[in-house]
Amino acid sequence: ITGTPLCLIVFDLDHFKNLNDTYGHDAGDFVLKELAMVLRGHGVREGDVFARYGGEEFAILAPVTAMEVAIALDRVRETIADAKLAHEEQVIPVTMSGGSSEITQDDRVGNLVRRADEGLYTSKMGGRNRVHLHDGSICHRITKVDLAAERVTAEQAKKQSRQHLNENESDAVDSKSSVVQQRLK
Repeated sequence: ITGTPLCLIVFDLDHFKNLNDTYGHDAGDFVLKELAMVLRGHGVREGDVFARYGGEEFAILAPVTAMEVAIALDRVRETIADAKLAHEEQVIPVTMSGGSSEITQDDRVGNLVRRADEGLYTSKMGGRNRVHLHDGSICHRITKVDLAAERVTAEQAKKQSRQHLNENESDAVDSKSSVVQQRLK
């Protein structure tokens, strides 16, 4: 250990499978690229290692304390949640959750990854769209939560998702109807 802090953060997009199912895989790819651009512009610094960790999950290894990076990640989380990501004239609501942990003396990389993952899992179980810091013993919520506003946002996202699904079902019915009509001619 050199005395320089080293922190791992892991984060992913909330309900990404639902996003792909609702808006399509092209929209999912678009959102992943937009997230990477936001991170490169607002969260990842020179000297940080930024990588796609699998699927919709990302990781950053940074030479700062876990608290510093958790606070920075929470600002990125807020930027993503406030973004109006538009793909093919559809605004796609996106949120992300994350966890962070700092390596300690005599620590193992596997423990660092496990703790950061526990922070992510705690964020997911706590309602998503938040960041937790694992201090080696317990997870601490970094995100300040406005429960009333969060309920409204979740309801709006569900309504928008249902509307999009209904439009797709209607298009599918219209398409099947025209095929049947053509065959009857």
